[in-house]
Amino acid sequence: MAWEITDDVEAFLAAAGTYLAADPVRNTVLLTAAAAVRQQGPHAYGGDAPPQFGWWQEAEARR
Repeated sequence: MAWEITDDVEAFLAAAGTYLAADPVRNTVLLTAAAAVRQQGPHAYGGDAPPQFGWWQEAEARR
């Protein structure tokens, strides 16, 4: 079991997008933030570093 962390919004959505979209009301903040970064680029929220996205993944699923 491990956290996966990335600044690649496409990798994040590939791993967690289906799960998040299954309950869009509960996950609206994550879905909105990811959509903004996807549309406006990694500096959509300002700052020098791109945002970090993370998701929990079972060890068996990582292989």
